[in-house]
Amino acid sequence: MLSDIFPTGWHATRLAERSAERGGGAGAEEFPDPPLTLPSVPAVTLPKVITATGGGERSHSVRNGLAALSGHAAAEDWVLVHDAARPCVSRQDVDRLLDRVQSHAVGGLLAAPASDTLKRAGESKEIIQTIDRTSLWRALTPQMFRYGRLCEALDRAHGDGRSPTDEAQALEWMGERPIVVEGSTTNLKITSADDLVIAVALMAAHAGVAADKTREEST
Repeated sequence: MLSDIFPTGWHATRLAERSAERGGGAGAEEFPDPPLTLPSVPAVTLPKVITATGGGERSHSVRNGLAALSGHAAAEDWVLVHDAARPCVSRQDVDRLLDRVQSHAVGGLLAAPASDTLKRAGESKEIIQTIDRTSLWRALTPQMFRYGRLCEALDRAHGDGRSPTDEAQALEWMGERPIVVEGSTTNLKITSADDLVIAVALMAAHAGVAADKTREEST
């Protein structure tokens, strides 16, 4: 969880603010860097944790992780791939994914139905088309597939000089049809300072709810 790295909401929020300031936003010259010290992340020493070196792109990192499971996972075992940049995934969503996908022939992924009006624009940013969003989904993670089949799909893609942007795409290129399992839109991916601020708020809210539940159970 992100909270393992940023022990307080202030730390993460301040990092987001500094990122915006360096980008030349309002107030960029008004705030000097605070004496901010973040704890280092301890080395992983749990016996059930296996680490792998990342690759040049997402799919290469995933393949390296799968390679590290060689000798531990059988070809028909299910594996789940999750983005570390998605710290707000809920246990309920993961349980729903496991329940829905374990009986599917191919596998599947958490996804959220597109809710915004979607526009296709040209190089000049002028709108070319409004796209029907009825059947469109935003791919989330975890994504869940058979170990052997996913390794094969990624190897084929890399052998063809292609890098899929997610695991489902690699399986799709082999003619497979994974299923989508609806997940929460709070399972956001942190790619900007704004995303980080939202993630901190979500985790703070979750911590508050958990604390209130604990108090209720103790009375």
